Amino acid sequence: MHFPRFRPLLLLALLTAAFALNAGAAPKDPVLETYEPWKPEIVHVHDWQVGLVPLMIKHQAWRDGWKAAPAAVLTIHNLAYQGLFSADAYRFANLPTYYYHAEGVEQYGNLNSLKAAIEFSDVITTV
Repeated sequence: MHFPRFRPLLLLALLTAAFALNAGAAPKDPVLETYEPWKPEIVHVHDWQVGLVPLMIKHQAWRDGWKAAPAAVLTIHNLAYQGLFSADAYRFANLPTYYYHAEGVEQYGNLNSLKAAIEFSDVITTV
């Protein structure tokens, strides 16, 4: 399946995820560390728009050998909104392909952003 009308939403989701990861997880820029020396204990994400953030945190923690990665908490407001995109959209996430499988971010051949959040979050809440 191809979802061309959702490309702006995919771009927004990926940009938001990248911003959240860079702002919330361990910054490496010495200038940034001067002004923000703290590291978060929890990253709280809401819904599919930032569904890839828990995966990005887990991946970066594994890749960079973080001793204490922040826990990811997901709050789901409406389960009907999944954030489904075609499989080729996954390449824009800049994540290795080994996360793209049925127990990861893939659902029936598509990228499912909310599923990724559910799979890779440490705690899940609903409202």
